Parts: sequence; structure tokens; C-alpha cells
Amino acid sequence: MIVPDGIEPIRAARVWAVHQGYLCPVTGVGWYPVGRPLAAVCVRAGHRRVPDERCACGIYGVADPADLSRRGYLLSEPYPTTATRLVAGVIELWGRIACGSRGWRAGYGRPAGLVRSRATVPFRLGPGELDRVALRYGIPVLADWPELTLPVASAA
Repeated sequence: MIVPDGIEPIRAARVWAVHQGYLCPVTGVGWYPVGRPLAAVCVRAGHRRVPDERCACGIYGVADPADLSRRGYLLSEPYPTTATRLVAGVIELWGRIACGSRGWRAGYGRPAGLVRSRATVPFRLGPGELDRVALRYGIPVLADWPELTLPVASAA
């Protein structure tokens, strides 16, 4: 599927693990940098253009926050352990984009807000930690989900 160039980033839902006050991919390694976007790299096949349509590489986001808790979508298994500290939020995606049936994989992304609601993904952070992480990244803590980008099939 070919996606036309746009001037606005895709706004999607995402789950992160929190490690030492930083946002980290739940199933990957590393962390989201503070003050600059994350550039995706392909660690399996070493593709030069990420995301590659023949691979699962890229930074993920979904159009519907309810999909965050689906087994096998953003998480390779159900949440790794009950001790994992998770947070859901909004990610902005841009650059090279691969469209899926429920969301996108992108070449670049950055956190745009953390959602306090536990309805989608129950997070397990200590008191005030959500606010401290949001402050570190300079993003808001949202009471509930804002409007997200619609999938291409829904936008028509």
C-alpha cells in the first residue's frame, strides 16, 4: 500500500516499559531519547530502509488503544511479568511508513503524551512516577485518549 506524503505525523497509541525513569520498548532494547526523536533500526536483517515491508522492523503504533492489550500485537506475548512497569501513551510517527491492518510501523517516532487511564493497559508505576517520566520527556499526562490518526481504510 502506498501512503501519500503528509505534513502531520501519525498520532497513534503505544505501550512502553519504564526503566530507571526512561521510556523503553516493551519487547526490544534501548530507550526513547529525551529531546530528540528515535530513529528506527533493523536489528534482525539489517535493512537500510526502515521499516522494510519484508520485515517487522520499525517503530510501532496502533490506531485503536484497545489493540494495545491484544495478545501478539505490540507485545510478543502477554506482558512479560506482573512486575513489568508499563505505561500507555500517544506516539507521533513519521518518515518511511508501513501500514498494517491496525496501525503503522515508522522510521521515526517520539512520545507525545502519557495516558493516566488504566482502562487500556494497567500500568504499574510508583506514586508520581508517571508525572516524573512525562516531565523528563516534556510531554503531557493525559486523563484519557485524545483523537488519534485513523487507519487509511477508515479515513476514506
